[in-house]
Amino acid sequence: MPVVPLKEIVDRAFAERYGVAAINVVNDLTLEAVLAAAVEQHSPVIVQTSVKTVRAIGTELLFAMWRELTAGIEVPVSLHLDHCPDRSFISGTEWYGHLVAFNQTFAEFGLPVRWSPAEYRAKLRIGGGKERMASLLTPEFVAVAGLPADPAGQQAAIADWHRRKTEIYTGLVASGAVPPRPGVARVVAEALAAGWLLAVASTSAEASVRAPLPAPPPSWSRR
Repeated sequence: MPVVPLKEIVDRAFAERYGVAAINVVNDLTLEAVLAAAVEQHSPVIVQTSVKTVRAIGTELLFAMWRELTAGIEVPVSLHLDHCPDRSFISGTEWYGHLVAFNQTFAEFGLPVRWSPAEYRAKLRIGGGKERMASLLTPEFVAVAGLPADPAGQQAAIADWHRRKTEIYTGLVASGAVPPRPGVARVVAEALAAGWLLAVASTSAEASVRAPLPAPPPSWSRR
């Protein structure tokens, strides 16, 4: 079983009338122990961590630990930020969707670049993932990376990178690693009730746009 959204674990537990342990971890050892116990007991588990722990370890390292230790996990597991009063801190975790996908793509293709959150924030001024990738193609970068010198070859390379980046991003969304913004379902439902026409406008690939969209409830089906 893969990493799954928290809602999936809670919904099944509620439907089948059983409880699920939610256990706080403070480092890699406690995380490993909790996951091992869940596998041994064939039980789903909610792994929780506090803002203090995230700040002490660092979001990037904690996320890397989570991905490494849950790879191939045999029971449903989900990661939950426990009792966080800071909206800006929660928003900061959103860098670990598209940014992770970009950097993993760069690593897989052997490209000599990894964007930091600050660098990616600057890249967001460029509309579109392919266009952000294209911004890398200075003569120096092309030479160091051993990329084609001709425009057609570079465009083909960017298309390959972006295709893989979309696969990684949609996989992260499916795993529950990129939680939706709270209140979205409520806003959508209220807008539909008011008779508004809703649409999603994005420069992202269609697959990346569709990935975070949940299956609509029955009340939306004919809207």
